[in-house]
This record gives sequence, C-alpha cells and structure tokens, in this order.
Amino acid sequence: MKRLEIFLAFGRNSARNLQMLGECERMRLKKGQSYLEVIAGPMFSGKTREMHRQYEVFKICNMKVQVFRRDIDTRYGVEGIRTHDGIQFKTEDVFYAKNSDDIAKQLKEDTDVIMIDEAMFYDKGLVEKIDEWVNVGKVVIVNMLNTDYAGNIFGIAGDLLAKADFITSLTARCTYQENGQFCHEPATRTFRKIPIKSQVVIGGIEAYEARCRKHHFVLDESSMISSFVKKQSKLSGKNAATKTIIFDLDGTLLDSKEADFRTFKLVGDALNAKNTLTIEKFLEWYTPNYFEIYRKMGISESEWEHAVQIWRQHYISNENPELFSHAKEILSYLKSKGFRLALVTNGSETRVNFDLERRGIRNFFDVVVNGEGLKMEEVKPAPTQLFMALEKLGENAENAVYIGDTSMDVMAGKNAGMKTIAITAGFGLLEKLKESNPDRIIDNLKELEKIF
Repeated sequence: MKRLEIFLAFGRNSARNLQMLGECERMRLKKGQSYLEVIAGPMFSGKTREMHRQYEVFKICNMKVQVFRRDIDTRYGVEGIRTHDGIQFKTEDVFYAKNSDDIAKQLKEDTDVIMIDEAMFYDKGLVEKIDEWVNVGKVVIVNMLNTDYAGNIFGIAGDLLAKADFITSLTARCTYQENGQFCHEPATRTFRKIPIKSQVVIGGIEAYEARCRKHHFVLDESSMISSFVKKQSKLSGKNAATKTIIFDLDGTLLDSKEADFRTFKLVGDALNAKNTLTIEKFLEWYTPNYFEIYRKMGISESEWEHAVQIWRQHYISNENPELFSHAKEILSYLKSKGFRLALVTNGSETRVNFDLERRGIRNFFDVVVNGEGLKMEEVKPAPTQLFMALEKLGENAENAVYIGDTSMDVMAGKNAGMKTIAITAGFGLLEKLKESNPDRIIDNLKELEKIF
C-alpha cells in the first residue's frame, strides 16, 4: 500500500479525506465495507471532479471500479467521462447505459466500487438496484444534480438522497452579473439560459450557469434576453415570424439511411469491429455524431481516423442516395417566399459538398456548415454549428427554425434557442423524437408548405 500516494491523492487538509483513506485501507484488507454516497450540487460545482478524486484513490487501493455513464450525455465526447475542466476517467473503466437494467447487465461480479455519473437521468429501478448492490457488499457512489433548472427535485434525486449513507453536498459560485460585478456567493441552483421547459436539456456553459438562491429564476417569454429565442406558440399555420430555415442533411433532405448503413457495416467488417452491425442496431444506435456509432460497434478510438477514411472513400465511390420526395420542390418554394436557407450537418466537407452538388441543391443555401475540423463536443447536439450559421447569416435565433430527423437535431436546435421541427422519414425513431419535444413533428417535407 502506497499510503503517502493515497494521502496526497485525497489531499492534506480534509478530515473527510483522511476518513476515506482509512476506509479504503480497511476495504483493501477486508471486503464487506459497503455504502451509498451521493455527491450532489448544481452544475459547475465539481461533482464529477469529486467522483474522479475518489476513483483515483480506489484504483490506488487496487479495487475494481466500474463507472457508468448515461448514453444521452455526449457533451464532452463519447469516449470516457470528462469533467467540465477536462479531467478524464480511464476509458476501460467506463461503461454506457441507457437504463438501470443496462447497468445491471454490464456489472461484473468482482467489481468492488460502482460509480454512476449524472444518476438523476436514470429510471426509478436504479434506486432498488443500488440497495441490492450495497447489501451484497459493494460501494456505490453517484453524482447528480439534486434539483433541475426550475429548482424542483430532478428525477430520482430525492429517492437517492433519502437512501444515502453519506451525502457530499457541493456548491459553485454564483455567476450573476450586475453593473459589471459578479455575485460570487455560494451557488446552490442551476440557471438555464434558454427558455425551454423540458426537464432534460443536455448542455454546458452555453446553456447553463450556477446561481445562488437570490439570483436564481426561470426564464419565460417576458424575460428573454440576447440572441436566444422568445418562445412562440407551437408552430401551426403560416409562421410569419420566421425568416431563416436551417436544414439537417442526412435523413432530412437526403434519403441516405440505407447508404449509410451499408457504409458503416463495411467499415466494421474492414476493421474487425467487435459488434456486427445490423440495420436494427444501426437505427437504434444512430446519432449525427459518427464517433459514437464507431464506439458502439466496438471500434477503438485509435482506429477512428482510419474508419473515417474508409467510410468516405466507399461512400463517394459506391453510394448514390436520392433526395427525399419533394425536397427540391420545397427548397424552391421556401426561397420563392423570401426565406433564407442554411444547412447544418455533422458530415465532412468533402462528402457534404459532393452530395449537394450531385443532387443539384447547393445553390439553394445561403450558408452551409459541416462538421469538418470541429471537436467532438462542438458537433450536434451542441449548438455550436447552429450559432456559426446564424453568425454568417447575421440572423438571431428568435427568427430561425431548425429542421432535422433525430432527437440530437432537436436538442441542438433547442440548445441554440431556436424553434424546432422533427421529420419522421429519416433516421430518428418516433418515440425518441417525441421525447425530445420538438415544436412540431411532420411526416414529410411537403407538410412545410402548410407551416410557412
């Protein structure tokens, strides 16, 4: 046991850290010490950093740790877990789960410590499962927001707090500004900078701030500020307020589902991916962030650059997807009505330009933003690309609508403060589209004539 190394990892000045050091030593020598610890606080309070600190000590203690991450949270990439300031867990210890059953299936019998990131996102079944795990001698540590943007209990947070043996309550610093001065009082709440009422809206500093009780409030139409959208009623009938319409490409204008599936399958076969791709798995796993698909296929991160090259070469040489019915017709119609059109897609510049030119629709768009050169955390569902399009157009989010076919498209639009329309003809599963709560769902592009 490297006691000094453990001591330094926990820190010199904290009695709680010294207590945890002793617990770690006891657990290393004698299994059976088990408990549930909840690390709770607002965004930017250091919850994941605290969990990572404990993770490092458990690893030093030669304890087997599994860290679980909710599959909808891709703010800082898809490989491992990172804090807001870039500290990362080891990839081999991180597992992705869509619900509590998924965690249970992946849990290894000899695991000593179970860590769950952003636990409030999970279903109620997790509470019972945690009880079972602790009762058989495992340590469970979860981090979570205890309240949502409105100050209400977030998901299962209340149940986990009630069950906890230890609660580590963290605060941030309030970032409210008045007359150029920050408040800087302890922040216990999360302020959402965009007026969206859905409890789950994935985002980072572009969408949230830490606030104290005094300066926390919920944005509504009357308090809308800056470049964010003043929420209008659900899109119906002719919408005269919208000046700019931004489209996604694949699955929205371009019927590329089959072509993309064949290309991803070929990549998996060429690189001996661990998980054989089927059309059913492809539709379940699909996201505009292609690296996430590679990860789920079991392609290691070191092979991703090669995978992209194989993908692009095969697609351009062998695939020729057509536009959806009425695509060119509706683009022409919208231009004739005076709307400014833009395209925002995660696809590479070469491939996107190739598809736009051969399908004859490039000239419809005033601006095209692709995913070339962007970091993983900058592509959809992050709003970065939409902000880039708006800046090039000199337009505000309040005058724009984003049209896409996946929940990630809807989330990107919402994170940018735009109205959103989801189309069911592409990659997105209807259930997931409904959960993302777009302003409107349509079945085909022709329906846009009734809206605009």
